[in-house]
Amino acid sequence: KKDEIDRIHSLENYLFFMVKNRLINDRAKKERVKKHCACIMEQFTESTPDDIGFREIERDYKAAVSELSPRTRQTYLLKNQGQLKIQAIAKEMNISQSVVKQHLGNAQKRIREKMKLFCAD
Repeated sequence: KKDEIDRIHSLENYLFFMVKNRLINDRAKKERVKKHCACIMEQFTESTPDDIGFREIERDYKAAVSELSPRTRQTYLLKNQGQLKIQAIAKEMNISQSVVKQHLGNAQKRIREKMKLFCAD
């Protein structure tokens, strides 16, 4: 390196060595970033027991929701996925608020029962 510095007598030589070293440093940095990204992607693609357990619970939850009667399921989904209030659900489904509350109560009860069966295993 010291020999290279001694050989630099002109601006042209200085710029050449500066660009050369910059390219070497950039290439090394890109390789480090590439390795780091590969490591991160590997971690995301590996399934841990917690991930598998979560997927099983999610699958059972979706199965429990799908087993609800059509009106109860629609009410439940409007409340939980659609984030609608009871009054808005009643208006959209053309039913009373008390019926909406009954559907929601039934849905929660049945889903809870199904999830207890899963948790008991």
